[in-house]
Amino acid sequence: MSDVSITIKRGEAFALVGETGCGKTTLARCVVGSIRPSEGSVTILGRRVGTRRKELQKVWRDVQMVFQDPHSSLNPKRSILSILETSLRTRGVPRGRIRDEATTLLQRVGLDPAHLDRFPHEFSGGQRQRIGIARALAMEPQLLVCDEPVSALDVSIQSQILNLLKSLQRELGLSYLIITHDLAVVRHTADRVAVMYLGRIVEEASTDEIFASPRHPYTKALLDAVPVPDPAVPPWKRTVLGETPSASEWQHGCAFRSRCPRADELCERQLPLLAPMGADRSAACHHPEDLPEDLPPSDGSFP
Repeated sequence: MSDVSITIKRGEAFALVGETGCGKTTLARCVVGSIRPSEGSVTILGRRVGTRRKELQKVWRDVQMVFQDPHSSLNPKRSILSILETSLRTRGVPRGRIRDEATTLLQRVGLDPAHLDRFPHEFSGGQRQRIGIARALAMEPQLLVCDEPVSALDVSIQSQILNLLKSLQRELGLSYLIITHDLAVVRHTADRVAVMYLGRIVEEASTDEIFASPRHPYTKALLDAVPVPDPAVPPWKRTVLGETPSASEWQHGCAFRSRCPRADELCERQLPLLAPMGADRSAACHHPEDLPEDLPPSDGSFP
């Protein structure tokens, strides 16, 4: 990552989207303190995230993570009560109150408290993800970092988990950092969106603005690639050609220029910086305004 800066407001759901390998999960791990950034800093509720364990423990009370794979993120040798107990005791809940608190947590995420003594393998994927959310809530955090929270689940279950997250956001006043490549998830859950390409933020705006009028060609290409369940819509749209260049090989200019139909000599020699593009939105593009609806495809872009 390079020159990445994001701000998440209280009670806001902030989504970070981009292709696999662009740096989304690395940023998430920097936020929770599991990776130390080589430069810059992370500030949570006015406190800078340190590197010592005692400093990180203070951060972990305010920031928790919901992992992508609900199966591997839960210890198969421990009961659900035991899994929740670790977080509850870390928060300072007395031993005599552990079961009552765990019961409340399971009810909050829509699970039967009678299943506290069961083990993870006795639950479905969606139920395991609910347990993972309950474990995160056990610390009473202010911010939940959700790394692809529904990508490992069946489509029929995804909406249930997303609705649960939205309900918890309203009920508890939570803030979310949602890491995803699924724009349907973004539209359903996020208030604001940042689009990342090769370790840099290339556009940031409200969800409505991103979907209504993208200012960066990469953002528009991502939106165009979303399939539309309508037989009247053509089966293909403009797609992004080529592969993401290697970060070690890219040295100057715009990193997206080799895949962009609008690239010119300026894009070749000068890196576009993130700049304001109207009220409360920004983009890093030399030609951001008035993007045409249908840019001419390059050879081979359509089947």
